[in-house]
Amino acid sequence: MYKVNNFKSNNLNETLKHALKTNALSIYNDNDELIIDLRNNILDVLYNNHLFKVDKANKRYVYLPIKYYPKSSKSIELEYHTGAYNYLYSKVGFNTLEAFINLDNATYTLSDNNTKYNGYVLFNHKTVDELDVGLTIRHVNDEVVVQPFYYYMGGLKEKVFYLDSIVLSKFEFLNEKTFKGTDNFKVFLTTTKDGWYFKIDVLNKDISYEKYIRIEENMHQKEGRFLVGSSLVPVSDTLWDPLCAASFKNVNFEEILLNSNTYLYPTSKAMEKGFSQGYPFASYKLTNHSFIFETQYE
Repeated sequence: MYKVNNFKSNNLNETLKHALKTNALSIYNDNDELIIDLRNNILDVLYNNHLFKVDKANKRYVYLPIKYYPKSSKSIELEYHTGAYNYLYSKVGFNTLEAFINLDNATYTLSDNNTKYNGYVLFNHKTVDELDVGLTIRHVNDEVVVQPFYYYMGGLKEKVFYLDSIVLSKFEFLNEKTFKGTDNFKVFLTTTKDGWYFKIDVLNKDISYEKYIRIEENMHQKEGRFLVGSSLVPVSDTLWDPLCAASFKNVNFEEILLNSNTYLYPTSKAMEKGFSQGYPFASYKLTNHSFIFETQYE
């Protein structure tokens, strides 16, 4: 049990949000022991003994526990508002990616609170400007659907996020809160003279989706790098709860080929860096050149 003034809750995240909203000075446990001193500008919050840091003024995380993959360089490009995630970056020198992703054994579990979460399987390419493409896994009208998206991050033109209304696949219902994937996918992403082209195939069905993203002629003046990721992103909640029981598990990257001849996986020679941000709520498993990304909010 956590207490702040006259408010009590068994949920630490809920208590923290109430304390910040009411400008409280401290949070105590049932034994009247001080858990969080809210007089500080940066708050130390322990979720199951894992340290998170909160910017009190802006009501958002500024530090999450992180675990780097073996042989990884460190990253200065960390995100704190997008939940716990796994990111794998390639070295520079690649402009084409082909990936096989198995979601037929993946599971998606809803949270125990009011925050909704979207699962993402994403592929990013960067020379100067950046583009994300991939799959969004969402709970909509009591179903879990898989839809294609892209996000041009801006630079030469304005930012554009596009989520297509087409449904490539649906997860099947397992129980009240958990759904299981049914399909496997192939994603192809490459640069063009004026932008990018990507194609998503549903391998066990006659379904394909493709799109050209046109930005500017001769925009790629050098070779780029790729990023492969999986995440479970809170919708409109910068202080998301890592103990909410939501999960996106068993996302199996069976094979990723760069420039048709180079494998990318954690610890591979093509890897520049990789990490589980929000560890242990994000984690990975490696088998040869295949790997599994998972996000599990306990």
